[in-house]
Amino acid sequence: MVYIFLAQGAHLAGFYVPNPFYRNWLVEAFPFFMLGHWVHENQDRINISNKVLITIVIITTLLCLVERWIMGRDFGVNIVTIPQVFALFVYGVKNPTRHEGAIQRMGRDYSMMVYIIHIAIWVILDGLYKYMGIAENQPALYMKPILVVVLSILFALLFNAIVAKMKSMKTVSKVV
Repeated sequence: MVYIFLAQGAHLAGFYVPNPFYRNWLVEAFPFFMLGHWVHENQDRINISNKVLITIVIITTLLCLVERWIMGRDFGVNIVTIPQVFALFVYGVKNPTRHEGAIQRMGRDYSMMVYIIHIAIWVILDGLYKYMGIAENQPALYMKPILVVVLSILFALLFNAIVAKMKSMKTVSKVV
């Protein structure tokens, strides 16, 4: 509710609230983390069919586009994002092995590091874009989110490889 008030409520009232006041781990990420925790803890009591969950996801995705069009800007989290994420969380806990594969393993192994590092990579790309004179170039701007995702995943892969190497070296030194 704080996020919706600071982001969309202030915008609709004609006030400007800088992004860091509502786009941060405490106001934006932590409530979703706690929602996921609640869904996991109560998954046996939540009885919604997969068809209904998928319908909710599709409808709320379309409503996010409508909400963005009406509001005139992208807030990252829209009002309808909340039921969308709830439906995705419920679908995930109800179907833990349904979509097993490389992407699920990547999410499990690298998502935390990607979440932590993606903002820094975005800021670095902003600086590079300005330095290269492409900060206003539309194709470059459309590529930026893709570059952030790819570079964040590559960083997470590298980070996890370094941590694994350090752990194996520590294990070897204990044996010797």
